[in-house]
Amino acid sequence: EPIRHLYEEYNSVKALIAKHEASTPESSTPETPSTPTAPRSPSPSAAPGRPAPTGNPAPGGASEKSKLHAQLRAYEKTFAAKHGRQVASFADIRPVADLYRRYKELKKGEGGKGAKSS
Repeated sequence: EPIRHLYEEYNSVKALIAKHEASTPESSTPETPSTPTAPRSPSPSAAPGRPAPTGNPAPGGASEKSKLHAQLRAYEKTFAAKHGRQVASFADIRPVADLYRRYKELKKGEGGKGAKSS
């Protein structure tokens, strides 16, 4: 996956911006003050151009999935920094294998929403 690191960096920057916007009053944003802001998507995890997920299979399901995804990406980054390479085998993910399994279950339980089409 040659561009995964770019996607992950984009998501981390987007999360930092969202966190900053949430902690800063709207009146102090550097945007044009006379321009009305567009209504925000109901899901902060929805990427531009991608519809917001609807109909969670269980209350808090998307939240758990998002948290697991973040934990797994953090593990992968830590692994890469420590070993000088990306995660490549089951032996590499053995310490967090249960998290990967749970994430896969949650992702599969979405009923195909957000799944890549082949």
